[in-house]
Amino acid sequence: MPTVTLIGTRLAEEGTEFVYRGESAACEGCPYRGQCLNLVEDVRYRVTDVRANAQTLDCAVHDEGVRAVEVERAAIPA
Repeated sequence: MPTVTLIGTRLAEEGTEFVYRGESAACEGCPYRGQCLNLVEDVRYRVTDVRANAQTLDCAVHDEGVRAVEVERAAIPA
């Protein structure tokens, strides 16, 4: 089951994989913390869908803002 989260617009493409590294010091006081910081640290995720008509939100970490996407845990090749 996919999880909805916010990621940088440069990463917001279906099929993109990333490892969630947790909260940055720049996240302090951000009104979107609940939507952004809802993943498990050090887990690899894959973007399964970019939310249509989603706004680009300002972000202190990502220079071009963040967008809503659906992600699921990615398989790790062994």
